[in-house]
Amino acid sequence: MSGASKKAFFRIGALALLTAAAWGQTVPLAGDAFFASGVATNFGASPNVNVGGVPGYQGLFQFDLSKLPPGTLSSSVTVATLRLFVHSIGVGGSVNIYAAAGAWTESTVNGLAGAPVPGPLVAANVPVSVADSYIVVPVTGQVQGWLNGNPNNGFLIMANPSTTSVIFDSKENTATSHPAALEIDLSGPAGAPGPAGTTGILGPTGPQGPAGPAGPAGATGGTGPVGPAGLTGDAGPAGSAGAAGAIGPIGITGPTGPTGLTGSAGAAGAAGAVGPTGPVGTTGPAGPTGAQGAAGAKGAVGPTGPTGSTGLPGLTGPAGPTGLAGAQGPTGPTGPQGPQGATGNQGPQGTAGAAGPTGPQGLILNDFSVAGTQASPLYTEGGSISASENSHVIYVLNQTGTPVVLPPANVAGKVITLMASDFTLDTGFDLLVLPQGSDKILFAEQVVTAATPPLDVYFWVRLVSDGAGNWRAIHFE
Repeated sequence: MSGASKKAFFRIGALALLTAAAWGQTVPLAGDAFFASGVATNFGASPNVNVGGVPGYQGLFQFDLSKLPPGTLSSSVTVATLRLFVHSIGVGGSVNIYAAAGAWTESTVNGLAGAPVPGPLVAANVPVSVADSYIVVPVTGQVQGWLNGNPNNGFLIMANPSTTSVIFDSKENTATSHPAALEIDLSGPAGAPGPAGTTGILGPTGPQGPAGPAGPAGATGGTGPVGPAGLTGDAGPAGSAGAAGAIGPIGITGPTGPTGLTGSAGAAGAAGAVGPTGPVGTTGPAGPTGAQGAAGAKGAVGPTGPTGSTGLPGLTGPAGPTGLAGAQGPTGPTGPQGPQGATGNQGPQGTAGAAGPTGPQGLILNDFSVAGTQASPLYTEGGSISASENSHVIYVLNQTGTPVVLPPANVAGKVITLMASDFTLDTGFDLLVLPQGSDKILFAEQVVTAATPPLDVYFWVRLVSDGAGNWRAIHFE
C-alpha cells in the first residue's frame, strides 16, 4: 500500500470518531514535461522532469481536479500537498514553485513557442539536496484558488539559484515509478452510511503495534439506596415458672445460761455450739420452652442504584517509527538491441588542405666505424667509453658482468651501438650498461640512472643521445 493510500485509509477509518467526515484524495496527474527557453524540443515523453542546469530547464506538472467528489468547494480543502520524487541531483540547491500562467499540453510544449510563464509564487526556496527522496510542498491556497475558478494550468518549477540542477521522476518513468502526486484532504458533513458490503476474506494478522498508554479510569458509580427492612416476627409465649422447692427445718436454739451475780465481771461463758444447718430443699423441674415464633416476611429488594458514567477514552498512543525503506529491487533485464540503422551515404571528399612549410633539414651522420674487432683490442665491460666520440660508433665488448659506462648524452644525434663479442657464451649475463653523472637511459618503461640497476640487454643495443642528458635505447633480441 502506498503512503498516499495509507493516509487515505487512515482518515476514512476514523470517520466513526468524527462528527464531520474527513478524507484524503489523490487526484490524477494529467501531464508532466520540461522545456528550455529558445529550444524547440518537446520533452513530454521523457521519463524525467529536468529543472535547472546549464540550459535553465523549467519543469511542469498538471493535475485533474475534476476527479474530486461532485460539489467539492474550496472551503472543503483543509490541506493540499504537492509531492515530487528526486531521482538524481547534478548540483544541490533549491527550487521555486509557481502557478503556471498559460495553457500547455504535455505532447506539444517547448521552449520556442507556447511555453507558459511563471504566475503567482506558491513556494520559494524549497531545498533539494538528497537524491532518491521526496520533497513535500504545501499548496493548499493554490488548490483552493483553482476550485474558486482560477485557471488550472498546473505548477511551474524553476531553479533558485540558477546553478541548481535536479531531475524529478515523471509518470513515464518505469524504472523507479514515483510520479508526482497532489494529495488533498477534504472535510464536510457526514453522508448517510452506505449499505454494508460483503465481508471480505480475513487477511493475515498484522504485527501487533505497541500498546498506547492506558486511559484514565472512569468515575465509580454511586451506591444504590438500601431497601426497607423486613417486618419482625411475633414473639413466642413465655414458658410456665417451675414450683418452689421446700424450705428446710430451722435448727434447735440452745438454752439461755443463768444470770451471774453482780459484782466483778465473771469470766465470759463459752459460746454455745452452733446448731446444724438444715438440708437444702430440692430444685423444682424446669418449665418447658415456649414454641418459636414464625419468621417475619422478607422485606422488598431495594431498587438498583444508577450506573456510573463511562470514563473518557484513553489517548491514542504515538505512532510507531516508520520502517526503513525496502532495498531497491534488482534491475530488469536489458531489452534486445534494436536493428542497426542503414549506413548513411558517404559525404563528398573534402578539398585537400594546403601543404605546410618544409621543415629544416635534419642532421645526418653516416659514419659507422668499428672501434674494436677480433683482430684488435676489444672494449671490455667495466670501463668507460670515450667522451670524444660523437658520431655513429660500434663497440664490440667482452662480457665480464661489470657495467660499461656511456659517455655524456650532451650532443643530439650521437649514436652508439654496443655488441657482444661472442653470442655463443652462456655466462649467466649479457651486456650491462649504465649512464654517467645525472644522465638517464630511457627504454620502454624503464628509466636507468647511475644509481639504479644497469640496463641488461641480450646481444646488442643501439643508443641515441637527445643532447639533453638522455640516451634512448633501441633493443633487439
